[in-house]
Order: sequence, then C-alpha cells, then structure tokens
Amino acid sequence: MESIGSRIRNERERLRMTQESFAVACGVGRRAQSTYESGTRSPDANYLEAASKIGVDISYIIYGEKHTFENTLKHLVIEDLFFCICFELGFGDEDIQPLIKTALSIAHELHKQNKEVDGIAADLVDPVKNFLEKSARISPHNTHDSLDTSLLGAILEKLEMILLQKNISLQPKKKALTTIMLYRIFKVNGKVDPKMIEEAIDLASQSAV
Repeated sequence: MESIGSRIRNERERLRMTQESFAVACGVGRRAQSTYESGTRSPDANYLEAASKIGVDISYIIYGEKHTFENTLKHLVIEDLFFCICFELGFGDEDIQPLIKTALSIAHELHKQNKEVDGIAADLVDPVKNFLEKSARISPHNTHDSLDTSLLGAILEKLEMILLQKNISLQPKKKALTTIMLYRIFKVNGKVDPKMIEEAIDLASQSAV
C-alpha cells in the first residue's frame, strides 16, 4: 500500500518538479520535503494548502484516491447510504453527529502520526460498538427484530483482524456490504464463523469495484 510520503513524491514527479522547487512552492525547505517523501514526518495543513495551489491532488495525497468525478460521486453515494441506513435503524442526526466527530478526531490523529487514514476502520470498532450498545434501536415498523450489537461487534473485530493478517485493504463500500452479509448469516446461525469471514474477504477483494 502506498504511503502518504510516496504519494507526495508521485505528485511532485507528475508535476515534473524537483524536490527543491516543490519545497519552495509549498513554503518549506528541501530537507523538510525530503522527510515528507520518506515518511519520517507528516506535512501540516499549510503545506497541503500551498500544494493544492500548484495543482497537487490533495485527495490522492491523504486518501490515496484520485480526485475524479467517479470517486467524488462514490463518496457522496456512500454518505447518503450511511444516513439512509441510520434512519432505517432509528438513529437521528443528534445520535450520529457525536460518532462522526469521534471518527474525524481519530482520522486527524492518524494523519498527524503519518498513518493511513483509509485504514481507520480498525480504530473505530470500539467507538461503534459503544455507540450501538448505548443507542441501537429499530425503527417502528421493524420493532419485532433487534440489532445484536454483540454479534455485530464480534464480526467487525474478527473482520479487521483477518484483513490485517492477510494484508488486505477493502474499500469502505465493499467492507460495509461484506459486514452486512456476514451479520445476516451469523444472525441466523447464532455464531461467528472465522472461516466464512475469511472466504467472504477473499471474495470481496477479488470482485470488481
């Protein structure tokens, strides 16, 4: 997986700039630019803002995704799906906003530590489990069913562990769909099957976007 540093280097090379000229344009010294590209230091907001003004794709630098119409549309769709699912589960905006703030705080901290923000799911397992345990409820037309937060938490934990062991990174949409599928199966079976989770991960990682 590409690091933030390697993506900074890729963008500099795409713009056909030397480390020195790129550093000057972004308001830092050549040595600082070198440490950013090697991954020993993380750039701050001022650096990224200056980089964006010379044509650097900041979305690619931070998230590893090119700033294209398709990627922008995908994120908008995922966001809308997230809020639709929350609504169906009975969560209002006042319920979700604290969790979103927690996720953003974790993402900012990961960025400061020069860690991959797109690998945030593992760090969100506990906040999500706590949120579901405190607030989970089903909308009025689904009151006959209930969300098994313990089961969902166990699936998320095992899923992240296997992804880490196999060094696989799933896109958010694929990870969400895989989790939903596994939850429905294990809800009926009454237990979590690690082998099935592993097979689901392999299938999701090989399928088309």
